[in-house]
Amino acid sequence: MKKHSLYFILLFFFSVGSIQGQIKNKNKVRNIIQKSEKKNEGDYSIAIQNLNNPNDSFFYHASEKKTPASIVKLFTTASSLAIHGKSFRFTTDIFITPYQNNENLQGDLIIKTSGDPSIASKFYPLDSTRFLSMITRVLIKKGIWIINGDLIIDTSCFEKKGQNPLWDKEDYGEAYGTGIYGANFSDNQAKITYQTFRNNTPAQRTSISPLYSGLYLTENIKVKRKGYFWIAKGKELKNQRYIQAVFPPYRKNITICTSLPNPPQTMGYNILRWLKIAGIKVKGNLKILYKNQIHYNKLKLIAQYQSPYLYELIKATNYHSINHYAEAILKSLALDSLDKPIQTSKALSIEKKYWKDRGIRFSPSFKLIDGSGLSRKNQLTAIDIQKLLQFLYQKLPDIYTPFFNSLPLCGKDGSVKHFLKKSPLNFYAKSGSMRGVQNYAGFLLKNGEIYSVVLLSNKVKKRREVIKKMQLCLENLFL
Repeated sequence: MKKHSLYFILLFFFSVGSIQGQIKNKNKVRNIIQKSEKKNEGDYSIAIQNLNNPNDSFFYHASEKKTPASIVKLFTTASSLAIHGKSFRFTTDIFITPYQNNENLQGDLIIKTSGDPSIASKFYPLDSTRFLSMITRVLIKKGIWIINGDLIIDTSCFEKKGQNPLWDKEDYGEAYGTGIYGANFSDNQAKITYQTFRNNTPAQRTSISPLYSGLYLTENIKVKRKGYFWIAKGKELKNQRYIQAVFPPYRKNITICTSLPNPPQTMGYNILRWLKIAGIKVKGNLKILYKNQIHYNKLKLIAQYQSPYLYELIKATNYHSINHYAEAILKSLALDSLDKPIQTSKALSIEKKYWKDRGIRFSPSFKLIDGSGLSRKNQLTAIDIQKLLQFLYQKLPDIYTPFFNSLPLCGKDGSVKHFLKKSPLNFYAKSGSMRGVQNYAGFLLKNGEIYSVVLLSNKVKKRREVIKKMQLCLENLFL
């Protein structure tokens, strides 16, 4: 009897252990968080769940609403994969007026855009000239050397206002706050390079790219040994940019970035430049259309330019936290809609309806304003994010794989390479940060199990300490 009793006791012990899972030191972790909060380092909301064992979990104030910052990109990229499929591509159509007399085109060259954010993008360096060279090659192949009409960039698929009105105005001139348009070019960013000499002498501007950026710069730049910083201010579709900076002396190459004033215009001028280099003359003007005024059934389609596949765009978006990619991917959800130009609100309604129709009930606090997370008006709870990650893993396996592959490994890759540095934990995550905000969310792999992990902190006053505490929490729970 005693042997049988011992056997059942051991069986019960190991069964309970497997049900309870691997998460440990929960009280210790709560104490770490609470001490950090008492020091006013930041406040926390945490949701950690074994996706195969609901008893293996840890939650701390997980129902409190928080500003998610770039964690919003998880919803944007997951929604686009679910609605479009991983093989979706943005398509830019090249049309001509179908009247050609030998080498003369008796009409216009029309570029019908679809919001592709990757044209001439630095994130695809081997692909950076494919768009311009394709247009040139197809015209030469058709024997067109003179275009008697205009070059028309039809950017009417997206609304004219590319920047969200609920973004902070201070972000508008910055490269990360650039707008998204039907026609996008070179990441909608301009790079400005300077060279500095002695202390308290003027800096010399050496280059601006891309060509024909349209920038008119007002610069207040000081050269000092201490206090390196720079900011850029300006309005969309306005060419003026104000640069304020302090640069160190004796630097040959200091590069800063600002938002492009008018990406559709920059695209058009660069097309004209490539055509001119190839010997193709455009006699008319460059025209930008923000409203659809063209009857395409009367035109001739001569080529189609396609972006990289959606799963590739999403990987770039989440690895590098690219705001304008995320905004374009969000708006693409409404490309099939007859309601043009596409507004962010229309795309968000499609996104929310998709998840609601599949039975996900997010919290009453759930509010999405944009696709990138740049707006402070976005509101999510840790439970909202956990529900999304869990649903992808359990209900959408075809979507889960490319989504998981889009997340960088903490301590090694992308925007999270400095979090969990030298830690043995395998946490694949998206970060989200802005002033007063520090967040991480994704999947953690441990001993054959997979966990959804959401770490949110708002009211952050000591960012380094908050990041240290988050790492300490994970290591105490899993190691």
